[in-house]
Amino acid sequence: MTDFSSRKASQQGTNPVQTGFNHSQLFELLIDISSEWKEEFRLDVKLLQAICHLSLANPERAETGFTSIDIVEKVGELRSSPWSTPNDGSQMATDVRKQWKNLLKTWESKKEGIEQELADEDISLFPDLDRVQGGGAGNASRYRILWRQLDDQDKEALKARARPDHPVAPDSVVYICEDIENPNALVRLFAKGYGLYGWRKYLYVTAIGVPLLFGYLVFVIILINLTYLGNFEAKLLFNSFASLAIYSFLIWKFIGPLIRLPDDQIVLAPWGLQSSDKDRLLERRSPPQYSDKSIKAVRYTAKCPVCGGKVHAKSGGLEFWGRIVGMCAHSPKEHLFSFDHVTRRGKNLR
Repeated sequence: MTDFSSRKASQQGTNPVQTGFNHSQLFELLIDISSEWKEEFRLDVKLLQAICHLSLANPERAETGFTSIDIVEKVGELRSSPWSTPNDGSQMATDVRKQWKNLLKTWESKKEGIEQELADEDISLFPDLDRVQGGGAGNASRYRILWRQLDDQDKEALKARARPDHPVAPDSVVYICEDIENPNALVRLFAKGYGLYGWRKYLYVTAIGVPLLFGYLVFVIILINLTYLGNFEAKLLFNSFASLAIYSFLIWKFIGPLIRLPDDQIVLAPWGLQSSDKDRLLERRSPPQYSDKSIKAVRYTAKCPVCGGKVHAKSGGLEFWGRIVGMCAHSPKEHLFSFDHVTRRGKNLR
């Protein structure tokens, strides 16, 4: 990603949006951020990048927005292949409107990562996607990106979440919080943030306590059976303790991470919430970094400084037992990095 932070505000020219970054750099940064997404080649992301490129080329039109015809043409340039039906204005409007709806969904899942990247660059603005509804002949809908000045409360929250302002070593990584891929119903509950307040807090405690209580009762029943009934039949003993061991193992796999969460603050997501990539985490969040206490299902990724591959925060395995470490998708055994969810940094472990 382009390093804008090395430039002083006085070196960055006119400041139309009251920030150390000028108009062009804001859109360039947003292009850089979206280029790191796994969905970069999807049409909705290309639509976003098209609006950024159009805003760079036509800054005088950035506030009024761009038509479907403008966007279709630019998306075609970015893809190096035509999109939609260039000679059919109605079809172009329909296609852009459809991808705009998809983009709004993608945008919601990317907001936190965007906020982190902007906070790291000390930018107190946030881009909002906006559609100006058209009406009647010759008055087409227009699409634009507006940079909103954050209020004092949002600034303080972002500042608290920004990584410390000191140099990053060449062989280190900077993690960004990513959205959860293909969440099921249970995962969606945590992907949006499970608030630890009111009845939700008691439901969460109950979900942990009931399985533990049931396991304790099973253990007590086994002891009573052995102590007071004197039933020492070998087969019964084996079946009882084997069942208790299996139940304990399953319970620990499902709720063990939830039990450790208050102490560790971030843990690997349990079986029921985990993905095939094993990179889902549960993070405990609280003020002042966040507005309220909650548990959020997250993924943390970074760009590998060795090969440029994607680094995923996941279990450290036997070598780094009990730790979450960053593993490069290209070389997970050799390109290993530490993981700190507070500073969002990682040092090379090899």
